[in-house]
Amino acid sequence: MLSSGRHVHGQNAPQVGYAVLTSDAGTPVPVSAELLSYTNSSGVLLSQAAVGSVEPIRSGRIFVDEVGTRTAIALANPSSQVAAGTWILRNDSGAQVGAPVPLALGARQHLAVYVSQLFSNRPANFRGSLTFESNQPLAAVTLRESTNAQGEPLYTTMPVIDLGSLTGSQPVVFPQIAAGDGYATQLILINSGSETLRGRVRFVAPDGQPLPLRLQGSSVSEFAYQIGGDAIYRADLDSVPGLAVGYAVVVPDAGSRAPSGIVTYQFKSGEQITETSVAATPATTAARIFVDYAGASPIANIKGTPPPFFLTWGSEDFPHLIPQAKRMAAALGAAGGTVDQLELTGCNHFTASYEGGNAEGRWVGRAVEWMRRQ
Repeated sequence: MLSSGRHVHGQNAPQVGYAVLTSDAGTPVPVSAELLSYTNSSGVLLSQAAVGSVEPIRSGRIFVDEVGTRTAIALANPSSQVAAGTWILRNDSGAQVGAPVPLALGARQHLAVYVSQLFSNRPANFRGSLTFESNQPLAAVTLRESTNAQGEPLYTTMPVIDLGSLTGSQPVVFPQIAAGDGYATQLILINSGSETLRGRVRFVAPDGQPLPLRLQGSSVSEFAYQIGGDAIYRADLDSVPGLAVGYAVVVPDAGSRAPSGIVTYQFKSGEQITETSVAATPATTAARIFVDYAGASPIANIKGTPPPFFLTWGSEDFPHLIPQAKRMAAALGAAGGTVDQLELTGCNHFTASYEGGNAEGRWVGRAVEWMRRQ
């Protein structure tokens, strides 16, 4: 999906490949992205994963996680020359696993392959990295596959580290982390070079204060890292207690490069429901994002006379959510529906959700009363 808002729909049989965006002479190439969606046979949207457009590179590295998931990589060779090179698998300590596997990709061809297909004799529950090296620049993206409680696939994309462009010594930022109440964050640091990287990771709350999170059973608001050559480091973060949100900053020691970073957000309710991954970013003074409410908003999907609704929000909720809730109530009423509304005085977005777990709280009593009337 590009910034112009164009959509590409598949046929009954799966269609795979790649797209090349070429600007007219004298005009710049727009920043672009695509959104991969997976819908089951009942028409239920299970997963969406965004992929930013990429520049082809000659060598790249991806994080591989085979513990309850499968990792795949997709390559495209947009050139008119055959690409030849190697695949190299390394464990999380950076040690090579098995012999390199030849890589060959014809001119303008595409390849999507699971790591398990390239290295069938890898250790069970493998975690580490996969590196490709090519004599022609290749466009690449990582895809991680997990499953929900029904055994249906969930997909998230992960960035590919360009080994031809080593990171600098400036701090890098994960602008969002969330942990607790079903949410979990995996912080993945990747060493793209041969020297050992050292530094600290700091967790910061929305008010700028240290954010305590649980890491390996201990409550920490920062920790030191040391990542050997070609190695990776993964931190699984939980909250102490309840839901905690904020951001993380990776600060390399003096004389050390910053590692490349990926953060994966997960939400589980017993079983995994969804996950998504983003790369660490440098701070910026100006940015632009794509916003899409069309079709996604419930207001756009009111069909016929709606059933009864009970809408709740906090008086201190996110500023955009309160008017959205009121517009939704108005739209339901205009369609002939009945709507009960409850504003939880003094609650923000998160503390309002906690009311649902308080049997003596304001929300539970009103909700029970509302259900009895139906």
